[in-house]
Amino acid sequence: KIYGSIVPDGLGKFSAVSRLETGTVTLTANNGAIAAKLKQFTPKLLDRFRKQGVEVTSIRIEVQVGKRGQKHPLIAPKQKQLNQKTLLTLNELSAKLEPGALKNALSNMINRHVSDSADDESEDDGQRAHNKAND
Repeated sequence: KIYGSIVPDGLGKFSAVSRLETGTVTLTANNGAIAAKLKQFTPKLLDRFRKQGVEVTSIRIEVQVGKRGQKHPLIAPKQKQLNQKTLLTLNELSAKLEPGALKNALSNMINRHVSDSADDESEDDGQRAHNKAND
């Protein structure tokens, strides 16, 4: 609880206290970038631990990649799937556009979402509408 209140949010989400032994706090970081930032922040952390009444004389930082329950900060989360109404609306817009970069980008986005949902379901209304608009 103390660590969560003294470490910046950007670092706290991807690090944790793993041990506290004889004045040494061991922190685990999800990756080297987080570990490097923690290392830079060490003097402030020491001071903040002391102000909270924790007798800390040193901080040790370890990298523990793939720790359960913590997501890597540099990996984008999977994008939400577009619903059928949105896909149909985008298909209608795509059909009205002149050939060009915008139409291509929109078609690629629709195809990506349709193919993702096709993995979960058989050909649905969005797929049929997209196929019809592009025939």
